[in-house]
Amino acid sequence: RWAFLGEGELEEIIVPETVQELEREAFAGCRSLKRLYIPASVTKIGMLLLLDSEQAVIFCERDSCAHRYAEEWGYPYELIDSTDVPKLP
Repeated sequence: RWAFLGEGELEEIIVPETVQELEREAFAGCRSLKRLYIPASVTKIGMLLLLDSEQAVIFCERDSCAHRYAEEWGYPYELIDSTDVPKLP
């Protein structure tokens, strides 16, 4: 919960494939966040994930939890294939 609350410098976050849950307001207040990559491994997302992060676009796979979440809560999103996610160093 509130893992990155108010981190003003973050522009891109790649959630690792080992993550299964994103808790409530994890990226709230990340005003510079533009791209949030959420893998299909995430099966639970808490409310208000991107509260006050108006620029953020969720990148996710079709029919994933993130896709359903973005549609349900009205967050902008782009559908991608898992091979399109940038790799972590």
